[in-house]
Amino acid sequence: MRPLLLFLLALAAITTQQSEGREYCVYFAQGAEQTDWAAQLAPLRQIDPQATWKFVPLSDRIDHLDAARRAAMALRDGVTRLPCVALADDHGSYTSLPLPLVSTAQVTEAQLQATNPDRETATARREFEAKSFILLATQHFTPPTTPEQCLLEVARTRKLLESEAATEEDAQILTLRVIYPLLMRRYALLYTGAHTPETEAALLDAITALEHARDLNPTSTPGRQAYDERERLRAARLQSRQYD
Repeated sequence: MRPLLLFLLALAAITTQQSEGREYCVYFAQGAEQTDWAAQLAPLRQIDPQATWKFVPLSDRIDHLDAARRAAMALRDGVTRLPCVALADDHGSYTSLPLPLVSTAQVTEAQLQATNPDRETATARREFEAKSFILLATQHFTPPTTPEQCLLEVARTRKLLESEAATEEDAQILTLRVIYPLLMRRYALLYTGAHTPETEAALLDAITALEHARDLNPTSTPGRQAYDERERLRAARLQSRQYD
């Protein structure tokens, strides 16, 4: 009886999941809000009539944080063309289809991508890129205002770089474009007109991060940029000491 009970429980779970439907994201260019999405999504609605829908407008320009968040969602869901619908399950988005959808057969065939053996790797990479994008956007649009907030963002970035999806180039770019500027901002927030042991330590932390970005791969583009910035910083410090 136990195997039969397990089978019935599994069947009930599948039936419940199908009856509840899923949430799908429709991505479209900002300004196309009045489009008849119901007609364009008809084949998917036939397959999953209980689905719920999220409609995400994407702007040509990322000029505020909300636009950046929507762009990050599109990165996460693998959007490469507009308009489209991202197909997703409990493990996230696995493919996107251009709109309008042609037939239920098109949707059914696309749903096979959910079992693609490379899916987990691709999903992890997209999620990493989306989170990296938000880190950069957050620093640009809403930079931290206290030294403590700077350190929190640095820790958040370093945690992201622990991802298996992160490459050496990612480490260089995020260290150069996020961690180093955050540590320099912390130094600037601590500095009140005179150097103290605390400000000197903060500046050394920033320099160490910059040198780490450089040394990961000195011949790469971010490596050379980190080298140039380190030399600029060295020259600026030498010049400032002339006035001490």
